Amino acid sequence: NNRLWMPLIRHIVSDQRAIWTSPKDLRLNDVGWLLPFGGLTAGLLTTDKQFSRHLSNSPTRIKHFDDFSNYGAYAMVGGAAAMYVWGHLTHNEHMRETGFLSGEALIDSLATTEALKYTFERTRPMNPGAGDFWNGGTSFPSEHSTAAWALAGVIAHEYPGPLTKILAYGLASAISISRVPAKKHFPSDVLVGGMIG
Repeated sequence: NNRLWMPLIRHIVSDQRAIWTSPKDLRLNDVGWLLPFGGLTAGLLTTDKQFSRHLSNSPTRIKHFDDFSNYGAYAMVGGAAAMYVWGHLTHNEHMRETGFLSGEALIDSLATTEALKYTFERTRPMNPGAGDFWNGGTSFPSEHSTAAWALAGVIAHEYPGPLTKILAYGLASAISISRVPAKKHFPSDVLVGGMIG
């Protein structure tokens, strides 16, 4: 259906242009969030490897956290798709648009994350050379974190009630954090992925 796909493609192209050129729009008052974010990221980058080495290597524990993050991400993506379909079937334009915007945000954020992953090539915690950059890995930033926060941001914005915000941001936080004990990502991977989302 061209009425759906052509506007979506145009929006994604426009969004990607805005995302990649956004540094030119930074202003002095952005220091209020950029400085703490940069400092926290730098701090995590220096402690990532050591932190990860102190986490449990129990296969059962690692699988538990990995499964939780995967199923949580599937639930969020499925929920956004269900909003689109249910909104369409019931003629609820707000719900349909929320599902559509969630899909657009997901595509935009993951495109950005994928580009950065293959630029930085950071090895994952369980791989040889764990945490090294430009070493053929795909750890930095976290896709799960990016996807969860992109979806949570749209849903919480479109349905701004306190319960919706708690559920959306709570699930995004839980998915993101669980990637670290799952030994799939380092803390800085998750932080930067969440910021992109």
